[in-house]
Amino acid sequence: NNINNINNDDENKSNEEETKKKWWSMDLVWSTLRNRPTANSGSTARDHLANERTFLAWSRSGLGFVGVGVGIAQLLHSSARLAASPVAHSVELMGVHVSTTGLLFVGLGGLFLTYGTARYFQVLHLLRHGLFQPNVGGVLLLVVISAALSIVGLSMVIFSPDDHSA
Repeated sequence: NNINNINNDDENKSNEEETKKKWWSMDLVWSTLRNRPTANSGSTARDHLANERTFLAWSRSGLGFVGVGVGIAQLLHSSARLAASPVAHSVELMGVHVSTTGLLFVGLGGLFLTYGTARYFQVLHLLRHGLFQPNVGGVLLLVVISAALSIVGLSMVIFSPDDHSA
């Protein structure tokens, strides 16, 4: 009985030490990637599957933004080439004219992909220790980005020059 208590105390200490590690540390990343089976007690499997669905949603959104950015950049580039005029709202990046709008969407997509991946591993680590932390930072980030994009889009619609001069 005493031996079992000592083993349980050792397991609890190692679990506490692992829980205190930063979720982005390399030791923790490698231990997470080993993907050991987890006992399915209570809602464990459901929680992990929900975490995977959330990760896939962030990935889908990120890839969607990247696709929209590439589409906008290609559209502006081809229309400017047809009109034989410089690309509207572009910057030179490594010797190539790039649409700032396209670049904004691609960067935003990359941000979503990066955040979604980091959040997935953070939640995975916490779930393995029976913990959970609400996603306050991600929600605030999404609200701020959405508000900024809405304001920029609205200002582009309101202040766009009229092409009706004939």
